[in-house]
Amino acid sequence: MRIGAGRPLSTRYLTFTVLTLVFSLSGPDRGHAWENDTTRTGATYSSIPLDETMSPADACAKLCAEDPHCLAWTLVSKGNFDLGAGEFPLCLLKNAVPQAIANPCCISGVAGVPADAHSSEMPKAGERAAQPGSQSTAQTPVSPVHLDLTPEIFPVGKWPEGIAHDASWLWVAMSGEQRLYQINPESGEIARQVPVGRLPVDLASATDGPIYASVATDRTIWEQPSHREKGRVLARLNDYPQALTTNGKAIWVLTWVDGSSSQTRVVRIDPETGKQVQSKILPRNGFDLAFSGGMVWTLHRYDGEDRCEIMGLDKDTLAVTARQSLGGFMTILVAGEHGNYAGGGQSGVAGTILRLDPTTGEETARHEGTLPIAAIATGSDYVIAADISGTISILTGDDLTLVQTIALTTGAVRPQNIMAWGDQLFMTTHAGAGDAGSLVVLNSWRP
Repeated sequence: MRIGAGRPLSTRYLTFTVLTLVFSLSGPDRGHAWENDTTRTGATYSSIPLDETMSPADACAKLCAEDPHCLAWTLVSKGNFDLGAGEFPLCLLKNAVPQAIANPCCISGVAGVPADAHSSEMPKAGERAAQPGSQSTAQTPVSPVHLDLTPEIFPVGKWPEGIAHDASWLWVAMSGEQRLYQINPESGEIARQVPVGRLPVDLASATDGPIYASVATDRTIWEQPSHREKGRVLARLNDYPQALTTNGKAIWVLTWVDGSSSQTRVVRIDPETGKQVQSKILPRNGFDLAFSGGMVWTLHRYDGEDRCEIMGLDKDTLAVTARQSLGGFMTILVAGEHGNYAGGGQSGVAGTILRLDPTTGEETARHEGTLPIAAIATGSDYVIAADISGTISILTGDDLTLVQTIALTTGAVRPQNIMAWGDQLFMTTHAGAGDAGSLVVLNSWRP
């Protein structure tokens, strides 16, 4: 069965062509003003790929103007794969008027605003001052939508963990098989199995770049090119890898010294030479790291204290330059378009998601759910959080407004990792037949 985005794209383009003809025959519309280099996050009820036979921004504005449900729109430029736009620009129609945020990815507008109007109060990226504990500062409240969806479930192997995408293939770390699986994201077919060593867990990749895997027991970092049969051990570590991330120019690995969480350290690896730079010893219980704002961030959890700490390190020297204490029991840290996001929660305690300033580490927004968070991903200006039952919450990236929840009709599963790529949401879980785990795929997940 195809793992795809439902309706064929050709049908969508035909719909757009017909609408363009209707526009040419109709009378005056409600008017529109463009907001260049601007996104409006959240409240999307329809996403439409556009051809470029006319100005895509003009076409998107007209689609909104002709739809009585549309109050605002955002056009994502083609090539922004993380935001859902591939070969064609993507028009997002919105049934509310979310806050305007400066971002070169997009052009936005509000229905009914005259074409000669100007947005004089649009904040620049990072200037919004949401207070800790806030749920939303959008101009128009958005009521979250709940969906019960049936995913496609593909059996893989023993203990699937990390997920990565190299713009052509989906990769899954099979920790119980000492291999990486290369999977066709269109068919779900396993194209090949690559032996990499004992206990591969975490994966990372940059756009169109190779896949990097942390192999915990062997204390190595594996580099796997997409289009070559053989990969290689890029680096051998002194300590045990806990998490890794990359921006394509460097790889950063969070390690546990001597295999114990009582001391942690970050290692920077040059992907060309394998040369390593090590940080000084960092606090205990380092669970995750992310790269954003030109810095490497590590997340540390303090047992019995109901708090955690985030530390910012210089991306080259690994000197600590920022440090923030945060309330809550966090174990997950990811980077997104609007900042860093931490998540976690203890059994019997509501799950928590925090938005953190990407330059200071300060908390700027907080969302409380009903169950602890097992995995977090970012995509298309959203934060996607899966709790320990597999229920998915989709929140706006700028202020953590909850816009949609998704429950799986196939029953509860505990996610190991999740990743968004365009219209598809991938989740790994150990649930399956016997020791076999599963790859869970949801199509058209975006609000």
